[in-house]
Amino acid sequence: KTCGGLGTANVCGCSPTDCPPIYTNSFETTADFPAGGWQSWQNCPTDATWSAARELYPAPGGGSWGLRLHTTGFVSGCQYPGVYSQSPPISALPGRVYRVMSWSRNGNNSGQTTLIFYDAADQQIGAEFGAWANDSWSWNADAPLSGTSPANTKWLRIRYGLLSPSEYADLDLLEVHLEPL
Repeated sequence: KTCGGLGTANVCGCSPTDCPPIYTNSFETTADFPAGGWQSWQNCPTDATWSAARELYPAPGGGSWGLRLHTTGFVSGCQYPGVYSQSPPISALPGRVYRVMSWSRNGNNSGQTTLIFYDAADQQIGAEFGAWANDSWSWNADAPLSGTSPANTKWLRIRYGLLSPSEYADLDLLEVHLEPL
């Protein structure tokens, strides 16, 4: 926020277009991923070749690295098959709007970004989902994902999920914004 940021002298404020993010990640160092609290897993793998790793496939303006998800085949009948990577906890306030911005490249594979809210007991108390824009293996900014944090929110996490079997997806330029009041 800046003094007069919304046009009122001596009042701090910022607009949705100029408020700085509360969390960013372009996966440039191992401290960004996998260190720093990121978790990755595959539900329903048919073998152990799935992966979630920093790779030299960045989005335009994303530096030198991006996050690449790779699935194996899926075991038949398993619930929620996919490869998932989830951010570390990010402090959050109840009753506020949070906006997630991210880029993906997925070759028309099915995937989503999820904004998840948690309480002090580490219990999930709310979530918003956004599907990745389909593409022909070219980088695109995904539609912004917004959600209002429920009462008792203490923190949030961002989860990426590649839901197509035996495929790849790249992600980069993650930003989480707290919208101004």
